[in-house]
Amino acid sequence: MKLVYISHPVRGNVQENLKAASHWVRWATRLPGIVPIAPYFQSVVAFSESDPDERQEGFNHGLKILQYCQELWVCGERITEGVQLEIDYAWRWQIPVIFHEEMT
Repeated sequence: MKLVYISHPVRGNVQENLKAASHWVRWATRLPGIVPIAPYFQSVVAFSESDPDERQEGFNHGLKILQYCQELWVCGERITEGVQLEIDYAWRWQIPVIFHEEMT
């Protein structure tokens, strides 16, 4: 089994972005041998997106989880500031980054 971190924009239209992210998680779950991790779902419930300190705390939590994943999957066409930070972090930890623009 491969543990993959699903990276997808959340900030902005949070409800729509989470809806899109949930599609990516369902898609990845159906792939053989893939266990997707999407810590921003937990962060959105536990931390306020509108409070910069809480948002950062949730983001930092996600980065700690990323260290244990075999790959980072960047899902969708938009690379936001948060997504870019996750990409940079993965590269720093030598975690392969895979870009998925469309669900297949």
